[in-house]
Amino acid sequence: MHKLIALNLFALTFALLVSAAPPAAETVDGTWTASFDSFSGTQRYTWELSSDGEKLSGKVISESGEQPIREGSVKGNKVTWTETVTSDGNRTRMKYEGTLKGDKLKLTRTPVDQTAQSGPGGPGFGGSDSATAKRSK
Repeated sequence: MHKLIALNLFALTFALLVSAAPPAAETVDGTWTASFDSFSGTQRYTWELSSDGEKLSGKVISESGEQPIREGSVKGNKVTWTETVTSDGNRTRMKYEGTLKGDKLKLTRTPVDQTAQSGPGGPGFGGSDSATAKRSK
């Protein structure tokens, strides 16, 4: 009888500990896609992101080609990184700030600095714009 009570207490304690464990943290790791509407039309992006603690690395793939992301960080469900965008002869370093929720990453991008290159156009980016990236499955 005592063995049965002890076994039941052990099973109950184990069940309580397992159910009280915190949920697994969301991860930004994976492939994400989003589109931004700009003065020159829709810009489609794919990001391959990987986190290691608070460090975020990866690459961006767009109509302009492929390049690494820079200055990436992860803090809880918040992510940031920069990348360089070339449009109409201008190079612009863009800062991305995002909030992760499941398989969606709400992004805001803001131009940080811009360097005019040869070619027509002039400044290609104004203020911030937003998009929601979706994780590829």
